[in-house]
Amino acid sequence: KNKNNLNPYSIPTPKNYILNHGDKLSINIFGGQSQEFTLSINNHGNVVIPNVGELKLIGMSFHKAKELIAQETRKAYPNATDVLVDISEFTSIQVTVSGLVSSPGLYNLSSFSTIKDALINSGGILDSGSYRSILLKRDGKIIKTFDLYNLIRYGNSSSDLVLKNGDIIIVSPMQKEVSLKGKVNNPAIYELDNKENFKDLLSFASGLDAKANTNAI
Repeated sequence: KNKNNLNPYSIPTPKNYILNHGDKLSINIFGGQSQEFTLSINNHGNVVIPNVGELKLIGMSFHKAKELIAQETRKAYPNATDVLVDISEFTSIQVTVSGLVSSPGLYNLSSFSTIKDALINSGGILDSGSYRSILLKRDGKIIKTFDLYNLIRYGNSSSDLVLKNGDIIIVSPMQKEVSLKGKVNNPAIYELDNKENFKDLLSFASGLDAKANTNAI
C-alpha cells in the first residue's frame, strides 16, 4: 500500500541498466571546448554524437556505454578534461500485473522499474496473495520466482529484477499461512514455504521477547 512510487531520476543509474530505444543521454564535455548534448537512442539502437559519429548502444549496459562514449568522445575532443554521461530520460515499458493484487492490469512504467515497483503501482498484494511466490513471466517462460520477504524482512534486493517490455508478473495465492502470537518481538501473520519450520517462523518474528517462557510454547 506504499504510495511512494519510485522516481528513477532521484537515484544513480545502476551500472547494469541495459540501454533501450528512447532512452535520452546527457553528455557533458569539459575542457578547452566545453559542450553539452542531450541525445536519444534512435530506432536503430544508435546515438549520434556531434563530431564523434554514430555509436551503437542498444542492449549495452550503462557502465559499458559510458566507457565507450568517453573513449570515442576524447578522440574527437582531444582537449577534453572530462566527459560525464548520464541518463536524462528513461524510455517507458508496458507490463502486466495479474493475480492477487489490488488492481491487476496493464501498467506503463519507466524502463528502470523492478518487480517491486510494478507491485506498488498495482496497489499492493491482497491478503490472500503470496509474498513468497511472485512469478515473473517473460517470452512465455517463468524466469524468476520473487520472494518479497527477502527484500522487506532482510533488505536483500538481489532478486528484484529490472523489468522488460511485455513482462507479466503473477501473484499466486498464499499456500501456508501461520499466525504467531504472544511474547515474540513481531507477532503477526506469516507465510511459510514448504521447506521452512518453526525456527524460520521465529526468525521472521525477530525472535522471542525477553519475557517469553520457552517452556510454554
